[in-house]
Order: sequence, then structure tokens, then C-alpha cells
Amino acid sequence: LGADAYFVKPFDFDVLVGRLLAMMGDAASPAAHASQRLWEARAAQALHEMAVPPHIKGYRYLLSAIVMVLNAGGVVRDMTGIIYPAIAEKYAATPARVERMMRHAVECAWNRSSARRIEQVFGYTVDMEKSKPSNSEFIAMLADRILLGRPAAKQ
Repeated sequence: LGADAYFVKPFDFDVLVGRLLAMMGDAASPAAHASQRLWEARAAQALHEMAVPPHIKGYRYLLSAIVMVLNAGGVVRDMTGIIYPAIAEKYAATPARVERMMRHAVECAWNRSSARRIEQVFGYTVDMEKSKPSNSEFIAMLADRILLGRPAAKQ
């Protein structure tokens, strides 16, 4: 019947808002599309500066997640309820696979980046000796830096 989405009751309000925003994005103005491309370019640059390998699937998933967060004003609302399912739908994957591939990409970046670069981006929020940041921490920190107009890190 031409439906773009469905909801099982009781439904999550955040999912409803996310789906409505996603559908409105398809009918957005050329200015919105230009803004989207700008966010994508800045997110790609930030991922490059953090040494996320672009050939792995997690790179594309992280890029999409960062752009989603930037479009939401820099707030990571609900990774498991909104972001993972939206990206999974976009790339014909499962939310669990999206989460796992993102985690792999973050781990690759963590292992490939210098301690100096990681400290510049994450500061005191993560401990180099203990563990890598979570997917949501990684995405939120890069989105925050992009919104504030700072590069991810200086070489």
C-alpha cells in the first residue's frame, strides 16, 4: 500500500520521531542536501584523522552515525533504538552487525592512532591504558568536534 514504515504497539516515541525525520529528509530542499554533503565531508575527514580504515564496513556505518548525530544537533539519542536500526536499514544489515562493525572500526582506530592524537580528541574521557571508547563515545566526541569547528586532531 506504499507504506514506508510500521510500528508495533506500544511504540517508542524516539523511533517515531527518527522515522519521521528520515522520511522528511527525502523531500528536503537542495540547501539541506548541500548541508548533508558538508556534514559527510567533515565526518569523513574526522574519521581519516582518527585513522579509521576506510575500506572496512564499520567506516561507512560510523560515517552515517556521525552525520545522523550532527543532523540531530550533536546529541546521541539512542544508539540501539534509533541509530543502529536506521543504519542497518540503509545498508541492508542487522543492527547487531552494525554495532559489531562499528566496534571493530573504533578498535582499529584506537590501535592505529597515536596516543597524542587520541588524547587531543578524547582528553580525560578515556584512559589509553584501560580501554577504547564505546561506539557512542567515539561518535559523540567526533560529532562534537565537528560542530565546534575543530579538526579531530592535529598531526
